[in-house]
Amino acid sequence: MCTTPRSRNVYAYNLAYLCTQSTAGPGCPKPEYCPHCLNTNLGVCGKFGSNSYETSTWVDTESNPMPFTPQETYSEGDIIMVKSYLDTHHNGHMELKACNKGPANCKQEDFDAPGNELIFIEDMVFQGNHVKMPADSNYPGRGMYGGGQGGQTKTFVFKYKLPEGLYGDQVLLQWRYITANSCSPPGYENYFSTNSYLPDSYWTRGLTECVLPYHSDGSRDSTSPEQFWNCAEVKILPSGSRSPTVSPKPTKSPTTAAPVSSRPSMPPGICIAEWKDCTSDQSSCCEGFKCTQVDPTGSSLCLADTCSWNPPPPTPSTPAPTTPKTPTTASPHSNSGCCTINLKTCHHEAGTFCALSKENCEGPCGKLWLENGELDGCTAMWEPCNTSDECCQHAICDKGWCNSDDPYLKKGSLPPTTPTLSPIIKSTRSPTTLAPETSVPTQLPSTLAPATAAPQVSSFPAHESEFVRVNQLGYLKFATKIGVVIDSSTSPLAWQIQDTSGFVMLNGVTTVYGHDDASGDHVHHADFSSLREIGSYRLVVNSIGASLIFEIAHSLYPELPHDAMNYFYFHRMGQEIPGKHLVDARYARPALHLGDSSLPPYPGWCNTCSNFDLRGSWADAGDFGIYTVNHAISAWTLLNLHELFPDAFVDGELITHCLMCRCEDIDESGNSFPDVLDEVDYGSRFVRGMLPSDGGLASHKAHNHVWSAFPTTITDENNQQRSVMGSSTPATYAVARVNAHLARLWSSRGGDTVYSSMLWDAAIDAWSRADGTSKAYNANEASPGTGGGDYPDSMFDDDRYAAACEMYLTAFALGDQSAETYKIAVMNSSYYKKIDQWDWATVYGAGTLSLYAAESDLSSTDKASIETNIVAFADKITQAVDNEGYPSNLGFPNEFSRYPWGSNSFIMNRAVVLAYAYEITGNVSYQNYLLRSMDYIMGVNAMGISYVTGYGKKSETDTHDRLAWAVGQDEFWPKGWLSGGPNNELINDSATPNVAAAKSYAGRGTAPQAWCSKENTINWNAPLAWVAWYIENKVVPNLGDCGEENCLSSGPTPNPTTLQPVSTNPTAVAHSNKPTLPMTSSPTMRPTSKGTSAPSSKSPSVAPNSSAGIGCYERNTGYQQRKGDSWCNLQETNCVACAGLWLNYPLERNGCCKWNPNDDCTAVDPNTNKACFYLEKDCVSCGGVWQPFQ
Repeated sequence: MCTTPRSRNVYAYNLAYLCTQSTAGPGCPKPEYCPHCLNTNLGVCGKFGSNSYETSTWVDTESNPMPFTPQETYSEGDIIMVKSYLDTHHNGHMELKACNKGPANCKQEDFDAPGNELIFIEDMVFQGNHVKMPADSNYPGRGMYGGGQGGQTKTFVFKYKLPEGLYGDQVLLQWRYITANSCSPPGYENYFSTNSYLPDSYWTRGLTECVLPYHSDGSRDSTSPEQFWNCAEVKILPSGSRSPTVSPKPTKSPTTAAPVSSRPSMPPGICIAEWKDCTSDQSSCCEGFKCTQVDPTGSSLCLADTCSWNPPPPTPSTPAPTTPKTPTTASPHSNSGCCTINLKTCHHEAGTFCALSKENCEGPCGKLWLENGELDGCTAMWEPCNTSDECCQHAICDKGWCNSDDPYLKKGSLPPTTPTLSPIIKSTRSPTTLAPETSVPTQLPSTLAPATAAPQVSSFPAHESEFVRVNQLGYLKFATKIGVVIDSSTSPLAWQIQDTSGFVMLNGVTTVYGHDDASGDHVHHADFSSLREIGSYRLVVNSIGASLIFEIAHSLYPELPHDAMNYFYFHRMGQEIPGKHLVDARYARPALHLGDSSLPPYPGWCNTCSNFDLRGSWADAGDFGIYTVNHAISAWTLLNLHELFPDAFVDGELITHCLMCRCEDIDESGNSFPDVLDEVDYGSRFVRGMLPSDGGLASHKAHNHVWSAFPTTITDENNQQRSVMGSSTPATYAVARVNAHLARLWSSRGGDTVYSSMLWDAAIDAWSRADGTSKAYNANEASPGTGGGDYPDSMFDDDRYAAACEMYLTAFALGDQSAETYKIAVMNSSYYKKIDQWDWATVYGAGTLSLYAAESDLSSTDKASIETNIVAFADKITQAVDNEGYPSNLGFPNEFSRYPWGSNSFIMNRAVVLAYAYEITGNVSYQNYLLRSMDYIMGVNAMGISYVTGYGKKSETDTHDRLAWAVGQDEFWPKGWLSGGPNNELINDSATPNVAAAKSYAGRGTAPQAWCSKENTINWNAPLAWVAWYIENKVVPNLGDCGEENCLSSGPTPNPTTLQPVSTNPTAVAHSNKPTLPMTSSPTMRPTSKGTSAPSSKSPSVAPNSSAGIGCYERNTGYQQRKGDSWCNLQETNCVACAGLWLNYPLERNGCCKWNPNDDCTAVDPNTNKACFYLEKDCVSCGGVWQPFQ
């Protein structure tokens, strides 16, 4: 499908949820749920199911003709970026043609008319690592799809040139994808023979040749291929006019600027309703509403015209350096600054966020500010050129086009006339004293090689490498900072910390960890904890490359606590979810499952029971089931945070951080009760409703009779048959736990005695039903066997203990005389005072933590024992962090022989224990270990990604959630959701690979099939919210936001005997350009029983002294560099699918490739054609002759 410019079917797909709301009005397209499925055709624009995109049949939700809505505005003859997505790659190519006769008049012969075809310019290799596809001189309109049939590349960006002389206010672009897996389109054999270096997988040889003309209705046979059609509505201005709109594409530089015209308006009587997308039509909001930009990329919604834009804090920017190029002058048509994309013209309309100020433009918007407006006398980016002097500002003429690898000066770039190959030496930097600091918090004891603040040395090349892993957000100023380097070398590797200009701030050598059992990787650790200067940096390892840019900062996750909590509001069922309460308003929707207010029991169970009132719940995960035991641990986690820290998520604190002026708190804010209590109370209303009217045990779960479609619609979901399933003892104890905990906090935090009493009565009722029973959930008793999970639990003593803890603590808080009875139940349990790993099934640890967090009349001796046990568990967790290659804290393989389902939630729960240990001891090392656990979640892991959506450059893009996928797929996603994480304990989906434990994780875009590793659930986001709040409110004052003063100014006073000495390097000095001490010598290797010898080499022969490490090597580099796609590097079978070569080291040539058999090998330079000259089979496929070295 064609996604840029956005085709009609993609537009209908993007607006599907908005257009199913009751407020959807005229001009809202009929929803599309399979935008990539248009392989049939009634004319020119494609069709799927009942949705036809011909102008005569494309209608809105009220069956009225859709108004023409240009998705982009170009100028005649522009070079434009065209983005397309292939859900299933069948090789082949795309074609793009235009018609300006008016959409109702455009026939296929009009698109096929001479001069109406767009010309392919360049494959931008937007995604993956496929070989760049050249143009076909015999078929200039073809954009050939690389990557190979069934390959991982799905998104492609091509440059195309618009026809000269074709323009109009209503231009229709026809995108057509011609597949090549059933027959070969004409010209393919010549194309692939001419470009013989292209991998064999990019074309299926030996097929029958396709015969033109192809069937126009989408039917196919042995000589007519499968085809897909899309149409996109655009506006093309005549030459000499300038597009007035915000656009991420390059636009042609005008000779003179024409008056700015607004976008086309809706037809009379049609307007865009509140909270609807108006990005492409900013003047057609209904009366009383204004099209308002809601994020830095330009997306806009119709909002009430009552707000003033309140931009985020300005980000300091580096002014564009002056350059000795031929001077350019400001356009006479512009007299004020503006924000540019192409370094010449203004690209953001006046009054929009990016156009308001330089700080907005160069900060959140990430573009460049033109101080005096548009420029004349130079050539814009992406326009043809002859010399670099012609190009605007710091752009250079690259292969006939003005271009820049750093157009907006985010990398500290200098003008092209300034030498950039030599290391940059900054002699004016103020020295930073790195002497031991006695007033800062204790660092973790470390056996890692110390960093040396040596003299300014030559900077290592800082090309980005996926084999250097850091926390993608960064590190607090005084925190432990350890990066992980993947490399097979058994000797320490030299590393540097470079700032964004290449200045070396710190250097040292790695400590060799060796083989990491959980991942199978051979890793090194680089400890740069002594780096404390606030700023942006890279960890650069010699001969390997650089990490992503990270920050040293006073605070790292200021919005994450709110984003993580917004997950629960997003998943509320039983009420409408308006966009103003969401992090991303595009996910606004009507209510789900209002029918849960009267839900019948499943046939065969509770036949005499009344219907159950379960309205008021959170959807448990990516489906819409509600599960008593899993909800209980989720609710406990959030309530526990507030009980331990009463200032957590107080009333009015859960306002969403969504860059729009109408963001609001949750519905209940302003009622004087803490927001977290309101949120948990709403999600838990169904819990007391799980108690059946016959006085029996509580229902274990309620869900649909069949699994919901993925994705689904609100209408379809609400039409699902749904029932309450059978009962269990653990579920009944869960009802007691949740209601007792809520009753205690409603009483202590808000004083609502009436509501608290109602909750307490429900808890007592549940306890009395459960106590003395031992009934496990039986799926055969009352369940359809599908439509939901079982959450089986056959152990009851831990459930009774956890429930008794909550009952006792609440009875004590309320002054209830039953407190002693529940206290005896607590103290007589075999789990009393114990703590270990907890989850939804094993819950005694949660009960013990509640005994610490809440007031009680336990003896001081017992309270001390509880504290001792918590700290002992925390110490076991710190040892796990120290003993693993990546800081996962799971203690693999001693504690966990496999990574469990939801492994990331286990890691977050363990981080909670580390927080408790600090609160008990005041030993700041526990907070450091908590941050290292967060480092794992944020990128220091075997997958090299941040598992939290929206956090980090390489963050998770899609999780197994039906609602979110239906709106955003992997293009955008709500921020702050924790993905389940690697899981090789139980794999029953088709996307999660059964590989090393820490790598058993599905790739991008696989969410519908990846429930085993990419699911999101309430019991995973709850500990994320807990830990995120704790870091920002309790760790930051100690390790981040304390300046140069004592960092232990808040929190418990530490016991000096529990603190360990600061690990410092007494020889460290500030970096400068003065010659001082050399780099430290290699340290003794980390003691380990693990093997540290290099892996045996594989055929073909490899360079034994290389330190690049095992992985999938790319043919086009002569197998000297690994492929950039992490999936290809997971295992050898993946590598083969990626057309790579699985090696332990870069390939060492053992022969040469000659075009002429009589040539001598000494005359062959392998670097002139690496794809042919490094391996015999490649040489032969290129038509050469291979001669082995003697």
